Amino acid sequence: MKLRKKPELLAPAGTYENAEVALLYGADAIYQGLEGFSLRHGKKSEVDLADIKKTIKLCKKNNKKYYLAFNIFAHNEDIRELETILPKLKKLDIDAFIVSDPGFIQILRQQI
Repeated sequence: MKLRKKPELLAPAGTYENAEVALLYGADAIYQGLEGFSLRHGKKSEVDLADIKKTIKLCKKNNKKYYLAFNIFAHNEDIRELETILPKLKKLDIDAFIVSDPGFIQILRQQI
């Protein structure tokens, strides 16, 4: 008999407080959209690097995973901005990226 792997419950967390609630209610992992790289640009659902660090710490403390979403379709200036921020992201304990743009996928594979 082949055992099926338990599905992962992944929840969006636009803020640190949202992450706390998602984890409290049983999320196995949370994801956030980095400011400027999210389709929800200008909404309360984007985070900056300080928010990411704090939320990753919360996830790791609770043995949960942290995913960072890049769900824009990038223009040249977005790619330059990604390359600028990547050294800072490399230092963080991000479990995975959720990416919609093929150019971003290629850059992340090469540099992360």
